[in-house]
Amino acid sequence: MRAGPCEATGRKGTVTITNRILTVLVPEARTFLMQHALTRPVSAGEVLYPENTPFTHAIFPNRGIISLMGERADGGYAEQASIGREGFLGVAVMLGRETTLSRPVVRVSGEVTYVPMFAMREPANASRVSAISWNAMFRPSSPN
Repeated sequence: MRAGPCEATGRKGTVTITNRILTVLVPEARTFLMQHALTRPVSAGEVLYPENTPFTHAIFPNRGIISLMGERADGGYAEQASIGREGFLGVAVMLGRETTLSRPVVRVSGEVTYVPMFAMREPANASRVSAISWNAMFRPSSPN
């Protein structure tokens, strides 16, 4: 799926969204989510969630990189995965998990969009979106 940046109006005004997940949502779903969203800068080293805590928001990087850090047996941490603007933190909730599995840490400073989990769950049931599932909210990919 290809999608370029898009303008979206969130709680603090209009922002440019470059996260690829958010940019490929059908407009009705993106508008609904952005009504509840907050976009803010993040700094390298910032911990976005403590390990094993409930998810309150999905986090969509627009710029920068988030590393998912897992605790090793010796008490240190190792990177398990990284998330850039092509993904989001909170997929585990969509798959039924309520708490973080790792410690998400900002590796490269940038900007993220926070969307409350209640809003992430809502579009699948909202008649204004007319979606049966999250999959139904995405546009078919173009052959480009």
